[in-house]
Amino acid sequence: MIVFERLCLRDEIMASANPEQAWRELTTTSPGVVARVAQAEREFAVYQRRDGVFSRPSVLENAKNMEPAAWWGMYGKHLPLLSAIAPRVLAQAAAASAAERNWSVYGQIQGAHKSRMSHGTADKLCHEAMHVQLRMQDAGWSADVERWESDEDTDGSKEESEQPDG
Repeated sequence: MIVFERLCLRDEIMASANPEQAWRELTTTSPGVVARVAQAEREFAVYQRRDGVFSRPSVLENAKNMEPAAWWGMYGKHLPLLSAIAPRVLAQAAAASAAERNWSVYGQIQGAHKSRMSHGTADKLCHEAMHVQLRMQDAGWSADVERWESDEDTDGSKEESEQPDG
C-alpha cells in the first residue's frame, strides 16, 4: 500500500502543470493523491479476488509462462492504474547486494577474535561503520592527479624528433 501511495503521488506531481511547485505542495494526504490511491487499491482488490478476466484458467496459466510486463499489458487493460503500477514494481531489480554488504561489515566487526562482544555493541558499531562509509562516499573526495609531461602539449602537434624522416 505504501508503494501505491508513493507511485500515485509521483504520478500526480508529474501530471500537474508545474511539477516543481507540486513537488513542494502535494503529499500522500492530498485529495487527488488519496483518490488515485483508493482507485489503485480497488483495482488491486479485483486482481486479488481473481474477478473478471483473472478467473480464466488460460490467464492463470499464462501468468506462469509469460513475462510479467507483457502479461499485465495483455490482461490488465481494464485496470489502468494497476497495469501502470505493476510494470514499474516488477522492473525493480531484485538483488541481495545491500544485505551482503551489511553482513560483510558486521563480520568485520564481530569476528572470531571479538566473539565476547555483546550483540548490541556489535550492532551499534556496524551501524556507525556504515554511516562512516556513506559520509566518505558523499564527501566527493577524489585523489589529486598530477599532469604528465605529454599531457601538457594540448595542441596535438608532434615534436620534430618524433616525426619520421621522409
